[in-house]
Amino acid sequence: MAENGVLVRQFENDWFHTLSPWRACAVNVKWCEDVSDRLATSFINAQARHLYYDPSKGGAGVIVSPDVGIFCAYPEDGNSLSKKCEPLGGDGRTCIPGCSPAGEQCQEVGRDYSCSFGRDFLHQALEAQQRRESYRSRNNEIVVSMTSMLQGLPRSIEAFFYLPHASSNEIRAVQRAQQELIETYHLSRHDAPPILVLDLVSQANTLAPFSIAPEVRI
Repeated sequence: MAENGVLVRQFENDWFHTLSPWRACAVNVKWCEDVSDRLATSFINAQARHLYYDPSKGGAGVIVSPDVGIFCAYPEDGNSLSKKCEPLGGDGRTCIPGCSPAGEQCQEVGRDYSCSFGRDFLHQALEAQQRRESYRSRNNEIVVSMTSMLQGLPRSIEAFFYLPHASSNEIRAVQRAQQELIETYHLSRHDAPPILVLDLVSQANTLAPFSIAPEVRI
């Protein structure tokens, strides 16, 4: 995982105000309970520099630890929310949350579209992204196990970030999320995941898109 880039999750607008934003959904939230077993993320690296939401319009999110478990990987956005399991979590074969079932995965059917790559074929998924222009111009999708994400907290979050054009509300939400994590897990400021600025626009051709966010009160 760590060799493939930085794993990021952008916050959804509706979740800024209702949930701990690293959870994405909770089992008691009716409108998203049936997808609460997974978390959609993306890898960014020197070749893959696209997010699900347009970075020129602001936004925020978290950097996810490469130690989390994943269900599968798509070389483009995989519409994973439409692939649901009952019961939640699936059985690992006939239903895998957000993913193609066993026997229908990309590495098994010999194509890189309308399917997901199995969790042991992450590198192949990212290589497939680079082979197609239509894939290179958008984000990949890495479907993370929510169970592994929650079990690894607080270390499953390596940092919080916001984008250069983030609104004051988005920056404030990031600060609140960091503070909530500190209070929930009794962290010191020194041990807490830092807040960074992720600039994929003006730093489009560099290998250093992250910087430490200035300490300002909003």
